[in-house]
Formats: sequence, C-alpha cells, structure tokens
Amino acid sequence: MSYSLRGIENLLKEIEERQQKREKKQHNKKVGYAPKCKVCNSEYLDEIERLREEYYTYEEILEELGITDISIMSLSRHFKNHYPNSQEYKEKQQLQMLENIREAYLQYPFLEEYFKNKDLEYLECFNNNMGFCTDKFGLCEHIPASTVSNCNNAIWKLKFKARDEIERRAKGSYLGLGKDEENKINLKYMDYITECLQCKDEINEKRITLLERIITYNFLNLTPDNKELYFNLLQFDGNTDEFIQTLEEGTNGNPPAE
Repeated sequence: MSYSLRGIENLLKEIEERQQKREKKQHNKKVGYAPKCKVCNSEYLDEIERLREEYYTYEEILEELGITDISIMSLSRHFKNHYPNSQEYKEKQQLQMLENIREAYLQYPFLEEYFKNKDLEYLECFNNNMGFCTDKFGLCEHIPASTVSNCNNAIWKLKFKARDEIERRAKGSYLGLGKDEENKINLKYMDYITECLQCKDEINEKRITLLERIITYNFLNLTPDNKELYFNLLQFDGNTDEFIQTLEEGTNGNPPAE
C-alpha cells in the first residue's frame, strides 16, 4: 500500500465504500434472519416459505424444489424460530403500505380506479421504489416513492437532489469532494432531467394529436368512418386553400353540417 496522496485518497474511497456496503447490508437485513440457518441463507427461501404457506409438508417442499443440502430438521427449526418473526415484519410492512396507498387515494381519488386491479408487486413498487407521475399516468423512478407528482415538479426536485448529494458526499469525505466527482453527480442528475423532459415532450405531442382529433371530428362534423379524410387534413401545413379543397372533396362537395 502506498501512502502517497493518491494512495491515501484510494484508501479513503475503499473505506467509504465498505462502510456504505455494511450500512446497506444492515438496512436490508430481513427481520427473522438467522446467520447460521441454512433455510434463511438458501436461494430458495421465498419458494420454501411459499410452499409451506400452501400447506406442503417438509418432505414435499424438499422434493418439489430438489433441495438436498437442507434437512427436515432445519426446515422445522426455521418455521418454528425464524419464520414467525419474518411474517410479523412482512405484515407490518404491508400494513404500512396499505396505509400509504389509502392516504394517496384520499388525496388523489383517481388513483383508486387505476390501482384497484394492480397486483401486489405493483403496489409494493409504488410504496417502496417509484412514485406516480400524473403526466405519464404511471409509475416513474424520478418521482419519490408513494407520492404523486408531475414532470415539472420532478425536474425541480432533481435539481435540488443533485445539490444535496454533492453537499452530503462532500461532508462525508475526509478530503472533500473533487471537481470531477461533483461534475459526475451533476451529469447523472442532468441525464435524469433530460429523461423527464423527453417524456414530457412525448406526452405533450400525444395530447396535441388527441386535441387535433377531437377538433377535427367535432368542429368539422366528420363521421368516425371517414378516417382517410381526417388523416389527410392533419397533414396540412397552413395552406388554407388546399385545406378547403381537400375538405370539399372529402365531403363530396358538400360543406360540413351546421
């Protein structure tokens, strides 16, 4: 290990990364988890618990999943000592999720119609990972989880998040935050903002197209089956005479009904 300036900077970075990993691991550690339990540490944990909830016997679980490194005794200990705690934790999480969604329904009644037929995974995503964008009319990673907002607010908040992250990481670094690292953070959030702007432009374009469709059908009294005329009219660039000529030809020389 070199203790030059660059060596010290690299060492500090490694220590910070290890601390972040430990904090993340501790934060994500499942309640009811036991380090020495083979079931808790199994890649089949979710499947094992799901099958048990469907009243499979321990023997049937092992046979169904083809597990050979876990004994019936290990399964018995897991469901006796660890599973109840994890289930209690899951129920508390689900209760909190339902309360958050209920609050969202009260503030934004239209969400009830949108969410009522969604699956549990979708609701969990709204509660834990993504918020609801009223412009996109769907979940968006740039909206804070379990909140409802729009593109403009998301862009405004992303600018503040960039500043907050720079300040937070500067305080947590022994040598402060270098200009390159600061620029990297700003570029990251600028990419997010660009995504929001592009999404907003696409939404506005769809809205304009819809308005054109409504105006064309209603004010020109076009019947829904006269699609060819409708699309021809939408292609004009402002030439009034050509517009009127095409309209008359499309309506067999008869002006639109009053």
